[in-house]
Amino acid sequence: MLPTTPERATHDYERNGTCDLFAALNMATGTVITDIRSTHTSADFVAFLNKVNRNVPDGLDVHVILDNLSAHKTPMVHHWLLRHRRLHFHFYDSLVEAWE
Repeated sequence: MLPTTPERATHDYERNGTCDLFAALNMATGTVITDIRSTHTSADFVAFLNKVNRNVPDGLDVHVILDNLSAHKTPMVHHWLLRHRRLHFHFYDSLVEAWE
């Protein structure tokens, strides 16, 4: 590499040790519900939502702020959300547009 040439990944580059962290913060108490997965699929996301649903007391609504990853918008997630009416999704891009 030349001193002025930016570093690039080679053809045999392989990511090692990456994982996805799912986290839910209770704003009132500061407690966090977490899950670490090696993938970020809709099945992983639904498993995390089930964990949140189990750990949040009944009678409380849950507001989830999401990025626009396609795993958050699959039919599996949509059907799960229809069965769990106390969870409300808010997509980050929509919030940014509202604030501008």
